[in-house]
Amino acid sequence: MVSAALRVEWCRCHARAMRYAEEVELLLEEMRSVLAFLEWDKDRWKKRALHIRQRVDSDTCSLAPSPTQGSTAAFEEGLQSFA
Repeated sequence: MVSAALRVEWCRCHARAMRYAEEVELLLEEMRSVLAFLEWDKDRWKKRALHIRQRVDSDTCSLAPSPTQGSTAAFEEGLQSFA
């Protein structure tokens, strides 16, 4: 009787341990996936900033302030802040 009860308890504990191990594997994969996405997103935003900077440098963008409108240093700082 005690032996059967111990076997049942062992089986329950073993099943719980397997579920927890699977959960750890899933969490590790999710963390890897999030980091990969954030790296991709960082690169995407850097490319956008580079593209905007190239447009500003070529003076074809109306976003760039003219010298009579104000400081270009503030504009550059804004680009750096969101890059």
